[in-house]
Amino acid sequence: MIVWEKELQDRFGDRVTFNQVERLLYSHDMGSLPGLAKSQIKSVPDAVVQPKDAEELAFLVQLAKERRVPLVPRGSASSGYGGTLPVKQGIVIEFARMNRVLDLDAPRETVTVQA
Repeated sequence: MIVWEKELQDRFGDRVTFNQVERLLYSHDMGSLPGLAKSQIKSVPDAVVQPKDAEELAFLVQLAKERRVPLVPRGSASSGYGGTLPVKQGIVIEFARMNRVLDLDAPRETVTVQA
């Protein structure tokens, strides 16, 4: 068991997974790596977390800093050639739930959005 597993479970509930099959899905992106590189990257994250706001993201960053756990940000996994791979395991931060418009300022033509 991961030392910080309970902390994540308590904070994120069903938005954190430690399931082996689900974590395996986050061990690659859509890019096709060259054979030699592919053989060198065989890392599955310890956990996958879906924060919903900046406060939860700050919690993850603080936990990772205190426990020296690598964080890997992940959007739609459309990065090629290993850009979103958890090569040192750790926590994959899946940003799918951080998809809200926070502010729209039409006169200034600006918009503030989540990740």
